[in-house]
Amino acid sequence: MTDRKERVCVVVVTYNRKELLIECLEAIEKQTHPVYAVYVIDNASQDGTEALLLEKGFIEELPPKQLKEPWEKEFIRTQPGQEEGMKLHYVRMPVNVGGSGGFYEGLRRGYEKGYEWFWLMDDDTIPMQDALATLLYGSQELGKERIGFLCSKVIWTDGSPHIMNIPGISPLVENRPFNLYDEKRLLLVSFSSFVSLLIHKNVVEQVGLPIKSFFIWADDVEYTLRITKKGFLGVYAPLSVVIHKTKQNYSATTVNDKRLFYNIRNWLWIYKLHFKKRFYIEIMKNVIRIPFSPLGTWFLRLKAILQSLWYTPRIEHVKKNLEKIVIFSSSKVYIACPAHVSTGGPELLHQLAYDLRNVLAANTFMYYYNVKDNEDPVSSAYRHYGIPFVKKISPQDDNEQNILIVPEVKEGLRLLSMYKNIRKGVWFLSVDNYYLSRCKKIDFLWQRIVNKISKVVRKKTIYDLASPENLRKMMKKYDYRKDRMLKLASFYMTNSIRGLSFFKDLSPLFYLSEYLNRAFLETETDLSGKQNIVVYNPKKGEVFVNKIVQRAQRRIEFFPLENMTREGVIQTLQRAKVYIDFGNHPGKDRIPREAAILGCCVITGKRGSAAYHEDVPIPEEYKFEDKEENIPLILEKIEDCFVHFDQRYKDFDEYRKIIKAEPSKFQEDMRKIFCVEER
Repeated sequence: MTDRKERVCVVVVTYNRKELLIECLEAIEKQTHPVYAVYVIDNASQDGTEALLLEKGFIEELPPKQLKEPWEKEFIRTQPGQEEGMKLHYVRMPVNVGGSGGFYEGLRRGYEKGYEWFWLMDDDTIPMQDALATLLYGSQELGKERIGFLCSKVIWTDGSPHIMNIPGISPLVENRPFNLYDEKRLLLVSFSSFVSLLIHKNVVEQVGLPIKSFFIWADDVEYTLRITKKGFLGVYAPLSVVIHKTKQNYSATTVNDKRLFYNIRNWLWIYKLHFKKRFYIEIMKNVIRIPFSPLGTWFLRLKAILQSLWYTPRIEHVKKNLEKIVIFSSSKVYIACPAHVSTGGPELLHQLAYDLRNVLAANTFMYYYNVKDNEDPVSSAYRHYGIPFVKKISPQDDNEQNILIVPEVKEGLRLLSMYKNIRKGVWFLSVDNYYLSRCKKIDFLWQRIVNKISKVVRKKTIYDLASPENLRKMMKKYDYRKDRMLKLASFYMTNSIRGLSFFKDLSPLFYLSEYLNRAFLETETDLSGKQNIVVYNPKKGEVFVNKIVQRAQRRIEFFPLENMTREGVIQTLQRAKVYIDFGNHPGKDRIPREAAILGCCVITGKRGSAAYHEDVPIPEEYKFEDKEENIPLILEKIEDCFVHFDQRYKDFDEYRKIIKAEPSKFQEDMRKIFCVEER
């Protein structure tokens, strides 16, 4: 039995063989394991291929007759009695790019669509009904994470093995006995043809795409060699059978027409790419063969040798950062969030779940952790979002069509190791908290001890644990590129431009912004009620803010935002003229935006995301380094805002405009990341 949730995309390359193409597509439709999608790459056929596809109901629209670029159209092919149809992507190429160019094109496009498995074959390949199911069974037996490719037994029309499609078997395949898994009716091979070859998208990500400049022949040998030399298993499944309906049972070595050029050149390229020590030996062998070959082939042979010498083909890789995360109609999306916590980060997690459900119609759940079985994990601040929740993901939902997104903190990342098959993503709601959550008790031990004593004696702290110096030490000690938990994820997101810069070596890394709670966005503020008050968050930049307060010598009233409900925060910010924040900005902080939208002038430091104008887009004259020599300038700016508030308020018009547009910007960013696939 195979897992019927394995989504397979077939890539068929065709050129002037319309009847065989139809026979191939009909055999694909009859597979015991249903095929999810097919890419038909038509290499500018001149035999009416597109018209026959239209006649047989595989496509519903003909491509334009004159093409300068590839033309692609998606159709749904539904058979009687079927609940779901098979997607058929018809790609008409403007010119013939050969078999290698066709497989390059189909594999690249299929990967960008987010498909999981790719089954490659020529248009004259007729698979038996259980051919695909047998290949997938082999992947389950050996584990898809180890499999590089699986290939079928290819026979000719008389039932004999097809000479062209015999895979590369030797006693040892990359230091493994070829019959290591023969009890499973599977053999190890070093290379294979593209006539019924199954590969996973993870392999495509690591080894790249077929080399399109091969045009025809040996492109499949090079590609599968590249896979096995990367350490993946090449697997021959003899119980998976396909018929290769060529006119004769022949191999590429028996031809003497213009195709001979590609055969010689491409094999020399293979030696050049993978067996460099033998390359010049093979060059000499081919030179020696020229005078003993038919006279009509001399030029082709010499041309192939020369071209292999002066040109090395380029291996192209998929653009992983450009792929979208596919949410299928049957997918479940889980957003992990700590229970009973109501701060900026958890609210953002709830907002994502809310918009996935209501904008993209995705079946989304909150996944609360750090919660007991019999307690309600939902914070009262987030009940209005109305998002269903779970406290764990069931084993049957731990599959590759579902998605788990966790926050960047250590407790969130630990969830990734609890599930094996679900697609996993990490959302960096901050930069600093990723590192600070990894702090051990021994980290900054002296600073912690002094702060505890000072808190008791002087009711304030001396050391800022989130200082730039401490953060630099943490970054050096806990390198994210070596984080094994992060490597369990297949995609990453960040809510700040700073995050894009810090975590640039993660791929794919998406930017997903954020927006304020609508309670702030929809509140009207009467500016005539504003008072000469400075509001601050005592949990941020406490050491430097205390120095500002002391220097002001009570001529300025400072009011801390602490122990307040959301309504209390709103009322306080509506009264104040100025909000200051000289703490670290671990991500795209909310309180500066809440203050601005409620009519405050905002003054910040330049730590963390505040150093990036895109993250904190206030005028530069309102940003100061948290240095003691800047305190007089900061106090001067505060008093200027008090005296000339009507004018200074207008300095933040653009900032407020950006904040009001954040909900629509969030949805725009979300659509760039997630792609909803209808079935």
